Amino acid sequence: MYKSYVSVSGMTASTGSMGKKAISISGAVRNIGSNKLDAIFEKNKYMSEIYPTAKSRTALEVFCLYRGQGEYFDLSTKPITRGSFSFGGQKLKTFGYYISDNCHGCGLCVEKCPQNCIDSGTPFEIKQEHCLHCGNCYEVCPKSAVIKLK
Repeated sequence: MYKSYVSVSGMTASTGSMGKKAISISGAVRNIGSNKLDAIFEKNKYMSEIYPTAKSRTALEVFCLYRGQGEYFDLSTKPITRGSFSFGGQKLKTFGYYISDNCHGCGLCVEKCPQNCIDSGTPFEIKQEHCLHCGNCYEVCPKSAVIKLK
């Protein structure tokens, strides 16, 4: 609350890591008071086990994440599925890698990609919806044709 910013990640509880889905969200927050605390405890009954009394709940703050961006992963698909989104008027910042026109088609990036998400062509193309953003393609490209977005 001091910086009015939060980053939260969550993952489904399915058995086996490759059946999981994950989401990460970051953005601006504001304190909305403790009057929503009862509603949170009503929807999350296990919270009463952790904070059993009204006095124990005074350490908790309720906040609203009102502007930001996030991404999701579906590890149950092959290759994995990845997507980005923004909300509350936040402009979506793009991350990851793309292949520029300097590509001469050697295919080293394809060999190094763990998700097989690079299509051949002139230039080769990274399918962003499956990219892990691992940077293997960036590291192996002899022509520096792979560009890292920041």
